[in-house]
Amino acid sequence: MYESLDLQTPNAALWIGLLFLLIGAAVVGHAVWRRKRYRSGVDQDSRYAGPDRDVDAGRERIAGIVMVVLGAVSLGYAIWGMNHGQDVMTQNLNTKYGVESVEGKGWRGNAL
Repeated sequence: MYESLDLQTPNAALWIGLLFLLIGAAVVGHAVWRRKRYRSGVDQDSRYAGPDRDVDAGRERIAGIVMVVLGAVSLGYAIWGMNHGQDVMTQNLNTKYGVESVEGKGWRGNAL
């Protein structure tokens, strides 16, 4: 019988992964910028002028790295899901028609 085919999850995972990668890169960039300003002594009267502001910038950097890793995992799942979907489509086509591909055979309309 036919195996079910999921066409939506890989695409959603692709866009979520890209979004997480962009947000994570922005957060990491902001954390690096903050730590650089804190260590140079330029930003002495900032909103967060506590003694552990370097630690806070480090936590922000770790959160950004986690976002980048989640984005990469999501992109990996999207790639795997798309490849698996192509394999399932080929298997279903072979099960239904006994052929590997309909390309080049000139089938149209109800012949499919």
